[in-house]
Amino acid sequence: MSQSAAPRVVDNDSDEITVTLDGKEIRGWSYRDETERRVKMLAAREFCEGWFQATNHEKERIAQALDYEASVTPCEEDAVVTRNCARLVRADFSYEAAEQISDEEVYRGGHLRGCRMCASDGIGQNCTCGFEEFEERRAALAKAEAPHA
Repeated sequence: MSQSAAPRVVDNDSDEITVTLDGKEIRGWSYRDETERRVKMLAAREFCEGWFQATNHEKERIAQALDYEASVTPCEEDAVVTRNCARLVRADFSYEAAEQISDEEVYRGGHLRGCRMCASDGIGQNCTCGFEEFEERRAALAKAEAPHA
């Protein structure tokens, strides 16, 4: 999650606890004594934890919707752009992190970085270019041709 989108808990040490987002109050609690302050501080922290969980859940839901859209888009170029958008969402809009996600997807399963067809298949898809079968056949041929030890 980007730093600017993180909620912040603020206690004015007088009678109020607030949660702010980008400098704007989004939730507040008032208290009368130290015991109530502790309870309200726990509530504020739980609110922030729920905020993070909901944000991460929604981010993944959006990325999955983009992945689905890319899988049904008839134009391969549009599918690549849509898939890249999903990576950006998962990477909190960091281009560097999105490229790392892309590299991990391409390298996953022993595929070559240059295997554009498998790279465009997306997460959880099987090899469609025959690279895995080629590698299995190459390994079997190398084993058969190897001198017996």
